[in-house]
Amino acid sequence: TIVAASLAYVLTPDGYDKPIYCTVFLDEAFSNTAEAVSRRVLRVFKELHIHVNLITPYKNLNLARESSRSLLIAERDPELHESHLCEVTWEEIDRRIAEQKQSALLSEAESLGVDVPELTENTMGPIAE
Repeated sequence: TIVAASLAYVLTPDGYDKPIYCTVFLDEAFSNTAEAVSRRVLRVFKELHIHVNLITPYKNLNLARESSRSLLIAERDPELHESHLCEVTWEEIDRRIAEQKQSALLSEAESLGVDVPELTENTMGPIAE
């Protein structure tokens, strides 16, 4: 909260009521912070008209979901020593997570010798999380 207020003060020129340069990047700023505190801090940034770009590990995706419309995911291929960026929506993230869960369940069932018929979109009900 103090950082947000300080940034708003420094970035707001005399005669203005909000910052004229208002984009900040927070690199793993909430990695060791309780989610409730992180949410409150993000609300303060929003109220002060400061646009926040979160650079965060996957474990903080729920926090990012509440304050953004989409994601830029940076992935690195360790074998090829290449990186790439990919913009995805939350719907795409939800679909990927559901597919991973279904794949894990099918693999576990197979390892236990349980035969699971192929599921299609028409035969699948809602996927519980």
